Amino acid sequence: MATRHPLARRRAGVTAGHLATMPHALLSPDFVVRRLADAYFRAHQLIPRVTPQSNSNAFSEGLLALISREGRGEA
Repeated sequence: MATRHPLARRRAGVTAGHLATMPHALLSPDFVVRRLADAYFRAHQLIPRVTPQSNSNAFSEGLLALISREGRGEA
């Protein structure tokens, strides 16, 4: 996580409620990881803010690369 991210400054743990307030770039529900994320939010009676959503592995790989660069202060 980038040091500039609002949740990076938290000293206490991050709760499901904190996660629900943040936008999430997720794969579409045909992917297992998305179904697990949806189940997690459902179990906590929360609705995630999904923006954007994709069914492309290339999308997720590109997004992870961007997040990684930002976390290192390169973006």
